[in-house]
Amino acid sequence: MKENAEPFTLDANKFLNPETMRINLLLSSLYLAAYEILKATIIEGVKKTVIYLPEPNENAILTLKGTMPADEFQAIYDANITLYKKLIKEYERAVGVQFEQRDRFGLIPSCNWLKKEGILSEQDIETIRKIRNHRNHIAHELPSLLISKGFDVDLGYLEQIINILRKVEPFFARIDADIPADVPDESIMSGGQLILDMVWNAVTEYLQELSGESL
Repeated sequence: MKENAEPFTLDANKFLNPETMRINLLLSSLYLAAYEILKATIIEGVKKTVIYLPEPNENAILTLKGTMPADEFQAIYDANITLYKKLIKEYERAVGVQFEQRDRFGLIPSCNWLKKEGILSEQDIETIRKIRNHRNHIAHELPSLLISKGFDVDLGYLEQIINILRKVEPFFARIDADIPADVPDESIMSGGQLILDMVWNAVTEYLQELSGESL
């Protein structure tokens, strides 16, 4: 399942066979959704780990000004707004991306942060780059995927997305939920991972039924 393995050539089986068209649309949608789950899990997981304080409502806190002694108000302000802003600066320093730009540029910097924590390897990060490149190719060249030879959804990358989620989600879950150390990682699953596992199993079984053989 290679991308642009050969010059653009129409594949009659792809665009004239409704079942093939349906499968390719299904796999494309699944891959794009799986990538977004992976991306959000990593970026927001790192953000919540470094910035452990929920975002405070500054306007609501400011309404308290004048309703109490100044030193009490300042203590409340510092414990919420000032601390939150310090944590944002710490996030930007530790991760290496501007807080407001994390969704656009924060994936690989967040992966590098997880590498420093011993959760991901350099090979994992390179795999994530390839997963992202494949996602971009699918998203930007979907018509080509549906009708041309040499360009298909790579199910290997989809499986790797699930494997990487199995690495990072237990790390975040242990921090969020204070899970005991004796609970093995394989026993910790998030909603996103459960959904992807179920969909992956359903898709592979469906494709096996169609082909009459294992993938």
